[in-house]
Amino acid sequence: MRASFFRAVPPSHLPAQQRALDDLRARGIATTTFGELVDDDALWRELEADMEAYVRSAQILVRKLEPKQKGDFLLRRWTTSRRPPVMTR
Repeated sequence: MRASFFRAVPPSHLPAQQRALDDLRARGIATTTFGELVDDDALWRELEADMEAYVRSAQILVRKLEPKQKGDFLLRRWTTSRRPPVMTR
């Protein structure tokens, strides 16, 4: 959609969303919770399950890589064919 559409018809927000936007505009930073901002418990549970699955797979991979110190490698959550999921020093 074009930016001009949103100027003519601003989107409606939940009160917590509007508060976050107001804080961003006034102070450049806003804090809130996912629940307040999105108000969708089912979505949070889905995202949490996805994150837990990623963490489990990353923990297995880390054990195989045997890092010697922090920063020995970087695990990427999402990759493209040009960027490998693991980058080492």
